[in-house]
Amino acid sequence: MRSINLNGREVRYEVIKRPVRYLRIYVMPEGYLKVVSPTEDVEEFIRRKKSWILEKLALFEEIPSEAFERFPLFGSFYEIETGDKTGIYKNRIYYRDLPQLERFLRTILKENLLKLVSMYSPLIGQSPNRIFIRKNRSRWGSCSSRGNLSFNLMVVSLPAELIDYLVVHELAHLIELNHSRKFWDIVSRFHPDYKQKREELRRWWLIVRNNPYWKLIMRCC
Repeated sequence: MRSINLNGREVRYEVIKRPVRYLRIYVMPEGYLKVVSPTEDVEEFIRRKKSWILEKLALFEEIPSEAFERFPLFGSFYEIETGDKTGIYKNRIYYRDLPQLERFLRTILKENLLKLVSMYSPLIGQSPNRIFIRKNRSRWGSCSSRGNLSFNLMVVSLPAELIDYLVVHELAHLIELNHSRKFWDIVSRFHPDYKQKREELRRWWLIVRNNPYWKLIMRCC
């Protein structure tokens, strides 16, 4: 593995040669970089991205190791292993197979989301047409122009207060389908600390997207 000095810090990296059009950098939770590139000559590209790289490395250093060794569920981290049944027993998650685990996660997340939507819809003054749970690789949730809300299955990993925020965020989009001042005024009625929660969501995105169990779930079924 090679290394490069970025602002006085030695950062290890490996180059994966593929016939891609654009170079891509992945900051790994173990503290090194994966660079997907059509060429071995990537140092200049890494240096151009040094601020982003160092920021992501600093975020990973703040995350406890258990975040990548156990399964995150509603903000807690559980030991997980295969078993005859799928569910939570004595603070441990058992699953028969990955499709069964995904169905279990979908069920408990949907129950949670429906409760929150039922609570906040009258307060915000808008109700969604339909609610979907999807496996999305780029965002926690979205709202369509048809009034449908979509939530990432990985939301089930988040602490309750962040799930609460996401529901309010997407319901507010039923009024303002953008991130205007009016939109944030609606969100801030229920989550005045929304800026802090947005930062927390970025941290959790790193946790969940790099969790080995979630990588399996997102690839399966």
